Amino acid sequence: MKKLVLVAALAVVSLNEMNAQESSFLDKVTLEAGYGYNLAFSPDNVDRTDVSGLNTIQLGANYQLNNLWGVRGTYSNTTFKHKDFSNHGVNYNKLTAEATYQVLQAINPQITKFDVMAHAGFGLNFGKSKATDATDAMGNFQIGLKPQYNVSDRVGIFLDGTYIMNFSQNVGYNGYSIPGEDSTTGGYVTGLIGVSIKLGK
Repeated sequence: MKKLVLVAALAVVSLNEMNAQESSFLDKVTLEAGYGYNLAFSPDNVDRTDVSGLNTIQLGANYQLNNLWGVRGTYSNTTFKHKDFSNHGVNYNKLTAEATYQVLQAINPQITKFDVMAHAGFGLNFGKSKATDATDAMGNFQIGLKPQYNVSDRVGIFLDGTYIMNFSQNVGYNGYSIPGEDSTTGGYVTGLIGVSIKLGK
């Protein structure tokens, strides 16, 4: 009987510790979803205003290591398509891992209604031409700034401006090969508005 009570007590203690660890992990995790505008910069073989538009969706998760630093993973789907020719363009699926830094917390920890997060990191960008069967697999670097208004302790509304640099880009934003180039360094900007939700308390 004593052994049974001891086993039951140990099981309860272990369960409580597991729940506490899970709660502690979730307290540091924030999920986000955003939608917005993508603007082509380079290569400039097409008029950037002809292929840019409200065609970016992004999902992400951030894990806060401490009050200032965190790590973030994002998936985004971005489409550049010609305003006059629907079959001219390219679609990107991008995966990126970043380091994050809470700028406003570093300046004034007393501010709780607003956050400003700087983020930068590397990832992979997979392009698919809408004009041909061409595909384009690239490494990428991105850097951005994400101001946020905290509606409550768990929910926030944010803006996120990011510059994305593609390494060895082979397909232009119109979906065709870049004239005179086997590959080049490309770049575009996204401006998103979205919602973030903390999973923990």
